[in-house]
Amino acid sequence: MRASQNLKNTVAATLFDEIVEHYASHASLAENAYLKERMGVVSEKKDLFLASIKSAKPKTTRESEDKSRAFYFQNLYASLKGYSSLLIESKKEAAAYFLEIINRHGGKKVTSLPYDEETSTLLSIEKEFSSEEAKAKFKEVEGCEELAEKLFAANHAMKSLSIKNEKSTAEQKAELSSTNLKKEVLTYLNEQIFSYLAWAKNSEGGELAIFANEAEIAVNKANASISKRQKKSASAQTAKVQDAQKSENAAN
Repeated sequence: MRASQNLKNTVAATLFDEIVEHYASHASLAENAYLKERMGVVSEKKDLFLASIKSAKPKTTRESEDKSRAFYFQNLYASLKGYSSLLIESKKEAAAYFLEIINRHGGKKVTSLPYDEETSTLLSIEKEFSSEEAKAKFKEVEGCEELAEKLFAANHAMKSLSIKNEKSTAEQKAELSSTNLKKEVLTYLNEQIFSYLAWAKNSEGGELAIFANEAEIAVNKANASISKRQKKSASAQTAKVQDAQKSENAAN
């Protein structure tokens, strides 16, 4: 029975609460001097940890903004490809002009770039799309200028969000404090409580054995959250790549 040091703060907080609550639910355990002293320490450390995570500002996700700009990029690219296949020379030439700029910066693969690299690439495309020549050519490809404006607006929103996510010194200290406290509580639980309960589960009976079983269930549940988180992260990245591939296939 051992809790992982890689638990998210919210998962660790739930684990700490469950251990303290299970202990308190068994009145006879107050007579166990070993547990009484150490669970008192756990309770104090738990309260400090909970206070520290409340003071740390949560990081805002950029996933929704990234999906928004990907949507506009894919629609803009598909529209330009459509215009490029027309027989009207002026429209075909205008579409080719914008597609050349986009393709020079990576083409359809732009939306599969890492967040910050994609932001920088789109800023470069926006600069070229803002020339007087580009403004004139937009008149030949109706609807594309509006899509470009929405794309670049979404990209600027993403850029602003990235800046906001850069933690201030105070936020960094708060997060570091909560991380250190989490590790401290987990280490104490593993070495002083869980190792004892693992022995008690097989050697003792009554409420101590029940508490040991409850603790083991709570630990296993907390540890299981790590693999779920890793699978979710991998799925999100795979989905982004698949979306880019779908848009590429649709454009073709």
